[in-house]
Amino acid sequence: MTLRRSPNSKKQFVKLKAKLLLPFVLIAMTLGGCVTSGSNGVSLAPIPGDIAACFNSIVPAPKQDTLTKRDIVRLIGDLKKSEASKQGCGKRLINYYDTQRAVFEN
Repeated sequence: MTLRRSPNSKKQFVKLKAKLLLPFVLIAMTLGGCVTSGSNGVSLAPIPGDIAACFNSIVPAPKQDTLTKRDIVRLIGDLKKSEASKQGCGKRLINYYDTQRAVFEN
């Protein structure tokens, strides 16, 4: 007993193979782009550690017990100090960025 192929089976096989191969071709084309793709050769210095540390510091969460008026006043004071500190960090970061940009624009 022999199996007979339909006249369209070869065409169907080729279409199926093309459908299965297409995603791999697209991925290869995407990954095989220019070596310098996404890079203009500019290398920025890392953000200074004191600025990064400043942004990473947080005010601890208040205790889960009932807060007294004194606790609330202290918490508000801590939050205001933290906000002022973060504002200073932000200004230093903007100044750092502007300095870096000026170097690369010249």
